[in-house]
Amino acid sequence: MPVRLAGASDPAQGRLEVLRQGIWAAVGDAVGFNQAAMAEVVCRQLGYTRGLLSLGLLFFPKPSAVPVWH
Repeated sequence: MPVRLAGASDPAQGRLEVLRQGIWAAVGDAVGFNQAAMAEVVCRQLGYTRGLLSLGLLFFPKPSAVPVWH
């Protein structure tokens, strides 16, 4: 599944979005998942050597037109 970071001027930061059914959407709270491990996996998928978890939507709020996948 294609992923990207959006909403920041630094390409290594941002809100996590996934492409699903042809639509980019922000990832909602991953309840029940180890979010730090998920950040690590996604960042490696994007080509970074490691990942860090931030408070995503607090620092990189989504525009109202961007849907959220839960």
